[in-house]
Amino acid sequence: MALVVFSAVRLLTRMKDLTFPQLMVLLTFWMCFAVNTIVYSFLEDVSAIYASYWLPLIPLAIAVTAIEIRTESFRTSALRGAVTACLLFTVVCTSFSTVVRFLELPPRTRPGLSEVGEWLAENDYTQGYASFWNGDLLTELTDGEVEVWVVDNVWSMTIYQWLQSKDHDVAPEGKVFVLLNPQDGEVNPELAYYDEDYIIYTDENGYVVLGFDSSEELYALIEAGTAAE
Repeated sequence: MALVVFSAVRLLTRMKDLTFPQLMVLLTFWMCFAVNTIVYSFLEDVSAIYASYWLPLIPLAIAVTAIEIRTESFRTSALRGAVTACLLFTVVCTSFSTVVRFLELPPRTRPGLSEVGEWLAENDYTQGYASFWNGDLLTELTDGEVEVWVVDNVWSMTIYQWLQSKDHDVAPEGKVFVLLNPQDGEVNPELAYYDEDYIIYTDENGYVVLGFDSSEELYALIEAGTAAE
């Protein structure tokens, strides 16, 4: 990171020495950095800020660093080679540690969700509801055999307006399920429709699936719970 910062600032002082493509890379890097910084400064919801949103800058940062090494005036060619080798060593080590970490602690994974999908398919629960990080994944893991209506949250069960079929604006017909994932804090007895009589599946991973005769029954329970409050 120190090398990236040094390179980005140093190149600003040497813009006249850069070719047009090199200059465009440098300016694009700084513009992207500025846009991200401005956007983050106006975000009021801290939970919406993720470090991963800076990822688009990484290729540009590498390019800027490479341009600095290529265009900088070194006293000896050996020094240029040493800096390049150091950068390569750093990138390799960082990449290796990142891959190992992802293998050990894969982000946004849902251990045991495939088993839930198999159970649903085998028991003819092929239509249901789940939140964003579970819904589309459940459909994918079952090769589309289980179709999931993605909701904003499991409290209101409002249909999520992005990244799913527009046909999901219409509720499914027949019996439906609701998948609750403990990783997301969704297994909560205070849910309007949460009742042991509706629980059709639980497992050692903490997943809870509730079954209903129809979507109308599910939303009637939610409406009744909202009215009671």
